[in-house]
Amino acid sequence: MKKIIGFVLVVLLGFAGYKGYEYYQSTYSGQTAYAYVPSEIPPKVEHESKSGIGDQSPWYSYDYTLNFVKEDGSTQTLEVSLSEDNAKPLTPNSYVKAVISEKRTIKGPNSVEKDAIPKKVLEKLENQN
Repeated sequence: MKKIIGFVLVVLLGFAGYKGYEYYQSTYSGQTAYAYVPSEIPPKVEHESKSGIGDQSPWYSYDYTLNFVKEDGSTQTLEVSLSEDNAKPLTPNSYVKAVISEKRTIKGPNSVEKDAIPKKVLEKLENQN
């Protein structure tokens, strides 16, 4: 009986470890991707402060839906929210670079010059528009 319980525990630990690894890979492991910023700036949205330190200053965000093209040529659409006390929108009709995972933006988006984008990626971005 002890061997069966031990085996079940080992299987459960293995399964939990696999699920944890899978979650980490889909959430925090990213690839470099590029996107074209549309000409229309989304509305500036005001939120309540969530600082928890008694500061009731407003919190603003610009919410974008960007179509990213990864360096391997695959595409992915992500919701990107630029949020801070004095949020500034992305420059319209420009290109941005970010590190993205399956679920979120890990780093960026940051403006990038058109000639710094790999040719294969740039062709796909231009075909999207």
